[in-house]
Amino acid sequence: MKNRIFRVTKKDIDLFCKLTVDNNSLHTNKVKDLYQGKFKKILVPGILIISKINQILSQNYNGALIVDIISNFKRPVFVNESYVQKSKITIINKKNNLYELKSVISKNRDILSVITVNFIKP
Repeated sequence: MKNRIFRVTKKDIDLFCKLTVDNNSLHTNKVKDLYQGKFKKILVPGILIISKINQILSQNYNGALIVDIISNFKRPVFVNESYVQKSKITIINKKNNLYELKSVISKNRDILSVITVNFIKP
């Protein structure tokens, strides 16, 4: 699969937080106060990052049934910054149509998160 570049805006985060009733201050302008200035920008919710992975499944495997999601967030993803998403799909069990989508989110070759989704292909 080819690499995708994505960016999450404050509007995306606000809509996501409203839909999920996520009121965590990490996703608002109050993040600077919480961590004494350690984070200069708003953090993108981890589940919103995972939803970017789900977009790949819905575009390429309509009707895919997610069996398992393993996410490892090494560093935060910040609002309004560009990130590269490299994804690869492999067959785990051909007989049962079980596949794995591994997606690596990076910036400037620095890996920020690795998300693995196991799914059944219809």
